[in-house]
Amino acid sequence: MKFFFKSILVISAFLLASQFLSAQETATPQNYHVHDYFAVPAGGAADYLAMEKVWKKIHQANIKSGKYTNWELSEILMPGTGVDAYNYVTRTSVRGEENLAALLTGEHFDIEPANILTKGEMEVFNNTGNLRTFVKREVYTVSHLLPAADWDKVKVAVHNHFDFPESGGRSAHVKAEKDIWDPVHAARIKAGKMLGWVVAAKMMPWGADEIFHDVTVDLYESLPGYLANRSPMPYFAKVHPDKDIDQLMAQTEAAATLVSSEVRLILENVHE
Repeated sequence: MKFFFKSILVISAFLLASQFLSAQETATPQNYHVHDYFAVPAGGAADYLAMEKVWKKIHQANIKSGKYTNWELSEILMPGTGVDAYNYVTRTSVRGEENLAALLTGEHFDIEPANILTKGEMEVFNNTGNLRTFVKREVYTVSHLLPAADWDKVKVAVHNHFDFPESGGRSAHVKAEKDIWDPVHAARIKAGKMLGWVVAAKMMPWGADEIFHDVTVDLYESLPGYLANRSPMPYFAKVHPDKDIDQLMAQTEAAATLVSSEVRLILENVHE
C-alpha cells in the first residue's frame, strides 16, 4: 500500500512539474541545477583537483558562451563514507530546457578543449576518466530562496534531504518551509549567523525508490561559522513568540521527513 501511495504522489508531482514547465515556455526561462557526484579514491585528491582546475577553464568558456550560468565544485565533508559513497560533487546551472537538454546529452561541449588548453593541460584532460568514478546525477529547481548578499562568500553548503509522507507532497512541504522556517532563517541571516537559504525540488530522477524529493540548503561563510551557528533554535522564540515550538516542529514533520544531511565545502565557483 505504501508503494501504491508513493507511486501516485510521484506521478502527481511529475504531472505538476510538466504543467509548470509548459507555463514557463512563454515566461522567464527556468533555471536548472545539475549535480554530478563522483568518487575519488584515497590518495587521489591532489590529482583529481588538479584535473578539475583544467576543466574549470572549459566551464568558464561555456559560461562565457551562454551555455551555463554557474559551475561549482564541492568536497563532501559529511558523511562521505560507505558503499558507493561519493566524496565530490559538481553543480552546473543552466537556463532553459534547451540548455538543460544540451548539458544532459553532452552536446554543450561544442568548445574544442585543444583550442583553450595547453599541451600539458590536454594530457590532464584526457586522463579525466582515470581520476574519478561517476556515481550519479540529479537535477533540481529552486522552489524558494533567501539569497546570499554575496554568493562568492558562500563556502559551506549544508544539504538537508526530505521525503514526503503518504498523505502529503511538495506543496505542503514548501508551505511549511515558507511559513515556519523562512522567518527563522531570515533572522539568522540578518544577525550574520548564515549567508542564505534555499528550498529546492529534485526534478530528476523520480520514482518510488527515491529516498528523498526535496532539499533545503543552509549557506555559510566558513566551516567554523557553520559549526558555531548551525542550530536555528535560538531564533524560534524571536520570530514565533506566540506559538508553541513543539507544535511548529510537529507541523514540519507532518509535511516532510528529514532523511539525511550532508555538509559540502565549496572549493571552486565560477558564474556569469
